[in-house]
Amino acid sequence: MTRSYAALVLTLAATAACSDTPGVALGPPSRPIASQAVQSSGTKYKLRFVSGVNPAGDGEIQSPWFPDAGVTLNARSPWKSLTVTGASISLVNYTHGDWSVTSCAGFFNKGYPVNVTTWDIASTIPLLSFAGSWYGTLTISQTSSTGIGFDGDRVVDGVVTPSAGGIHNVVGGNTAIETRDPTGNNDWFRIELRNTGLKFGSASSPDGISNPVGAEVACANFTIEARKTSLITP
Repeated sequence: MTRSYAALVLTLAATAACSDTPGVALGPPSRPIASQAVQSSGTKYKLRFVSGVNPAGDGEIQSPWFPDAGVTLNARSPWKSLTVTGASISLVNYTHGDWSVTSCAGFFNKGYPVNVTTWDIASTIPLLSFAGSWYGTLTISQTSSTGIGFDGDRVVDGVVTPSAGGIHNVVGGNTAIETRDPTGNNDWFRIELRNTGLKFGSASSPDGISNPVGAEVACANFTIEARKTSLITP
């Protein structure tokens, strides 16, 4: 079963790295952060960002399964309202969005510096980049449109390190496609976002010091999957 939604806004918040390579797996954070979400006695699911869904290319945002305790979803509308702390993600070069699509192409008309296929900030010396590992809170909301947010901090050598920088104002518009387990067992749900234009706003600080306005834009494809915890192997 597949449903499409035109997303109003996608807001990410995290921190920036200075490398093109994906971040390493998370170790214990430097401060206590509980993996929390809406809790009930219903069926538990875990979420992750997955790749290999879009034939045009994807995988620019990836993650392990989270949160540790799982979350309870409304099987009829799993993405309608969800807040999950303890989300570990990586922004991974290269990005695969189609820059000819309106949701991304408009950035070229505004004069923002663009590295078309990476999370790097153009013309920065030393190079600043949003690639790397992050830890924070994922939020998803859905009415006739879809909103997705991530607010968190940079992970340095397996430790959550807010002083390494922050991204707290990234917005974009795109098309979201929702799919689900065709058997009717509600074993899994997916929400796919294609050609998502992302602008890193003035609240962002790639290195914990700089505060470049409109520092970077990206055109990204990514998919979030929710799966029953009982079906996830270690």
